[in-house]
Amino acid sequence: MSYATVFKELDLRLKPQDLFYRVKDTGPLIFLDSSLPSRYSRYSYLGWDPVITFTSYGLKNRVCSKSEPGYTAYQHPLRFLDSFLARYIDKESKNFYLSRKNKIRKIPWTFSLPSFKGGFMGYFSYDLKNYIEKLPQSAADHYCMPLIYLVQFRHLAAYSHRKKRWYCIKNFQKRHWPKICSAMEREAGFIEGLGQGSKDVGSSILARYREKDYGNIELQSNFSKKEYMEAVRQAKEYITAGDIYQVNLSQRFTCDAPIEPEDFYYILREVNAAPFSAFIKGDDFCVASSSPERFIFCSQDSIQTRPIKGTRPRGHNILQDYKYSRQLKHSIKDRAELNMIVDLERNDLGKFCDYGSVKVSGHAVIEMYARVIHSVSTVTGKMKNKVTVADIIKAAFPGGSITGAPKIRAMQIIDQLEPCTRGVYTGSIGYISIDGTMDLNIAIRTLIVKNNCYYFNVGGGIVADSDPESEYLETLDKGKAIENSFNFFESENLRKKDL
Repeated sequence: MSYATVFKELDLRLKPQDLFYRVKDTGPLIFLDSSLPSRYSRYSYLGWDPVITFTSYGLKNRVCSKSEPGYTAYQHPLRFLDSFLARYIDKESKNFYLSRKNKIRKIPWTFSLPSFKGGFMGYFSYDLKNYIEKLPQSAADHYCMPLIYLVQFRHLAAYSHRKKRWYCIKNFQKRHWPKICSAMEREAGFIEGLGQGSKDVGSSILARYREKDYGNIELQSNFSKKEYMEAVRQAKEYITAGDIYQVNLSQRFTCDAPIEPEDFYYILREVNAAPFSAFIKGDDFCVASSSPERFIFCSQDSIQTRPIKGTRPRGHNILQDYKYSRQLKHSIKDRAELNMIVDLERNDLGKFCDYGSVKVSGHAVIEMYARVIHSVSTVTGKMKNKVTVADIIKAAFPGGSITGAPKIRAMQIIDQLEPCTRGVYTGSIGYISIDGTMDLNIAIRTLIVKNNCYYFNVGGGIVADSDPESEYLETLDKGKAIENSFNFFESENLRKKDL
């Protein structure tokens, strides 16, 4: 089917998080939030009011639509994914820009506009791995959430962090072309109307929770410190035996917190801004992510992945930041871990890229985030003709930085050592654009919220010379931002804050 994408600049002065908060009660929505903008994450996207929803629970795939009868297909999820997306992806789609005076002009794809041109937003659960490889499934599933969740929304807005401008985005089929100007005018007017009557969202959240007395929020792990350190020792035994070179092991924290997930995310993104943050509100679950890591970005025939390995906490001043950065840069253990994952990612991309095109364009680059310092590499490649979304997922998912190496054996050991399934954690959140562009994160620093219960994992890569206690403490460092977000809502802390 032939599509056209129309962009229109909006007269809207809201911050991305404030527009998100305005529409939070309208039903399912997805907010792909570049809360810490970078050269890799220049836009934030907000979609609400679902038109088409695709959910997969393995061999049971369900499509719901507002305009057409829904249907269920019993098929392998990735095979069905390709046939489903084939109806909506048009790599030859044209782009247009509608000015404030209703003058429309055609624009080339290279024009500086959002890379997401409408399509589907959502997630791929880590547990989709069981439909990619033959793996054990002994860990307990407490989430019962879809393995794939993709939604196309009626309303889609993009925010340029560099230009500080909003755009509304709509897709049209050829038969709707005569009506695009009036349709875009109505859409722009509707979104701009949401900016009226603005107020300080942060203060309103503070005021609402300050009036209540929730006491202190207790986090409970599915490992004791002793058990986690023992799991690290078992992982090292597998390494010594030659089963694996590295494995990513995580512990899961849980708490019952009477906090609205949207309020929690609003504070989390302030506490731990990250380039690939996201919030998903489904029918009976929410997902909040403050991920710093890109899994896959593909556009036209090029693809990029940016694995992260090695973590140090941020210092209290520039000198401490410099000290920790130097430690990370010269850490033999962290360098070895990143080298292994880069090799794994090169191998994964090589499955669907032209021979000789996969390259490491940046290796072990030190990057600073809100709470931690990471070592990051960039691997790129040129994709072969006719590679589909399912081809990429099948070859590269889940990302090697959160499994270990070799990937399949590492995932088997994770299932054996971790008592609970991971769900969206270490899966991927992002978009699949109508023109085939895809951008997915690695869903780390990510919470799942169901029935007022919050779940989040924190983990780290285990190698031969890992010290069990240091690995345990590293997981706590990684979860510090999430823990601080919970602490924000504690009664004692709220009473100290000024409105």
